[in-house]
Formats: sequence, C-alpha cells, structure tokens
Amino acid sequence: MAGIDNTNAITIALSCVGNVGPSLGTQIGPAMSWSALPAVIKWLLCLLMLMGRLEIMTVLVLFTREFWKEN
Repeated sequence: MAGIDNTNAITIALSCVGNVGPSLGTQIGPAMSWSALPAVIKWLLCLLMLMGRLEIMTVLVLFTREFWKEN
C-alpha cells in the first residue's frame, strides 16, 4: 500500500508491536531513518506501538492510588 516491500513491511510492523527497535529490511533498519515513510503509515505504526505497550500500562495501573481506592 505504501510502496514498501514485504520484508520491510512485516518487520516494521513486528518491531512496532514488539517494541524491539530496528527492523530487518534494507530500506528501513538500524542505520536508516523512518522519515521516508508516509505520514499515514507513521500514525499506524504509532498505534501499533501503543498496542504493544498496553501490557506494560496495565501493570503500571496497579501502582496508582486511584486503582486501590474504594468507591
């Protein structure tokens, strides 16, 4: 859809969901920049990064005072 080959597209999506950092492709990787991606794809990848961090956010909720308050 954005003109990215399959290897780059899959590894970029996996790196965002897993929050692991660089991808395996040749266009976008550890030494390359993600600035070549269109803005719509960057927003989609931001949502994938948040989805990957939801498990961390639910654990952090346990440490908030509001969670332990009785109604």
